[in-house]
Amino acid sequence: MAKKKRKKFCVRVRCLNGRSYQFPLPNDLQKAMWQYKVENPTNWFDLLSQALINIPTKEYCENYQPPMTVALVEKIFITANYEHVATRGQFVTKDNWQRNDLSRHWNNIRFLQHDYPLMTKLRIFLAYLIWMTKLHICRIK
Repeated sequence: MAKKKRKKFCVRVRCLNGRSYQFPLPNDLQKAMWQYKVENPTNWFDLLSQALINIPTKEYCENYQPPMTVALVEKIFITANYEHVATRGQFVTKDNWQRNDLSRHWNNIRFLQHDYPLMTKLRIFLAYLIWMTKLHICRIK
């Protein structure tokens, strides 16, 4: 008999190209999210709604970390039906990235860039700027 998957917090994200994907949150965020859900039973799903989060752009391979990009969280939910590839732990809540405070944006970008290689840092920087442009020109829905 197959082992039953345990339920995890997952997110549906929208990429800059308009495509949507589903990812589980990484294991280090799972415990924190379960605790947050207990403490906020009626609005736990608001925490990551419209947040920006790092996602891999390719599959993970042995001794290889794929490039990352920044995607917009459309929805957070709990399910046992998920893929093995997870988001990364770096995210910026809606309240933080949708402000007009320039110094806040530099801090957000540096946080999302984490300790990734230079090319991934550049990709994250550009993706963040494009999301900001979309926010102010197109008003993200």
